[in-house]
Amino acid sequence: VHWAIDLGTTNCAVARWDPVEQHANLLRMPAICRDPEGTDPLAAPGVIPSATEVVDDTSLAARVGRLPWVSHQVFWGRQARIGRQALEANFAQPRPTFVESFKPLLQHEASRPIANLAGRQLTARDVARRYVRELLAEVQRETGVRVRSITLTAPVEAYEGYRAELRALFEAQGVRVERFVDEPVAAAAGYGLS
Repeated sequence: VHWAIDLGTTNCAVARWDPVEQHANLLRMPAICRDPEGTDPLAAPGVIPSATEVVDDTSLAARVGRLPWVSHQVFWGRQARIGRQALEANFAQPRPTFVESFKPLLQHEASRPIANLAGRQLTARDVARRYVRELLAEVQRETGVRVRSITLTAPVEAYEGYRAELRALFEAQGVRVERFVDEPVAAAAGYGLS
């Protein structure tokens, strides 16, 4: 099974290749996607908001799950709420642990603090790492499959630094980045253009 992820500024999408049908299918994850019922004609039902709320899970499982050699194998504990869960939890009053989008800063200012967790500043890189970790954990919960290799999209204007950031985020979770596809090319392929 091969996977692809588009980490967007506003929304994220996860797709997997169907070798029988010879096309990609958008993975719908009702727990975190924007429109789990598919009732809003203006919202793509499978897209996931790029919002993140960092959480401080101090359980033993979470602490052990943060160890690098463990995080390559299993997802223990929770490091963030992502997608619709993060938006709903911060609708009325956003908390200092909430970030609506990390992508613009990841591209240009990855070490800039954007969230505060129990008095500790978290950078765009820290928040992105937690988002990616929870996204991959949700894919595994939904499909029963752990993602091990992936294709990622990147903006045309993204330089090697941004691609290196993405590669490091996924490799920290034990996922090999096979290739990058420019976002306009991915969009054209998604619309069935040759």
